[in-house]
Amino acid sequence: MVASSSDGAWAARAFASGAQTGAAYMRPEIASSGRSTFLAWMDAHGTRIGAADNRTGTWVRKVFNTTGYNPRLAASAGRPFVAWQVPSSGTAPTRVFFAEQDAARVWTGTYASPVVATPQLLAAVAAVDGKATVVMMSPTRLYARTQQ
Repeated sequence: MVASSSDGAWAARAFASGAQTGAAYMRPEIASSGRSTFLAWMDAHGTRIGAADNRTGTWVRKVFNTTGYNPRLAASAGRPFVAWQVPSSGTAPTRVFFAEQDAARVWTGTYASPVVATPQLLAAVAAVDGKATVVMMSPTRLYARTQQ
């Protein structure tokens, strides 16, 4: 359910349902910038991350190819920023992936955390002036990476 209010009276409608998409939405995040609202979520299997925006008045959805869980969302200057944890695989520990959408609605992404032998966990994402900061933690430190 998505609800909005510009004058104190709330209007609500279903964003989508699990029956419509084949999977339920879990751990939703919401952010706004200007007149746009941005959503991020994890599917019920805990393997796929999705995002959506309503910049044009209708919701446009994206499901990312990079699997993961624990999404975090921020928005600034009309742009959404999504980060999530990528599960460990074989000998590779958990890492943090970061994706951003430009004004043309094109998504790009990269790993925000370094390649190290210990798990790197996502703590938060914040954004200001169209740039994001991803806060991460490992067993020995808390640290952040900020876009230049």
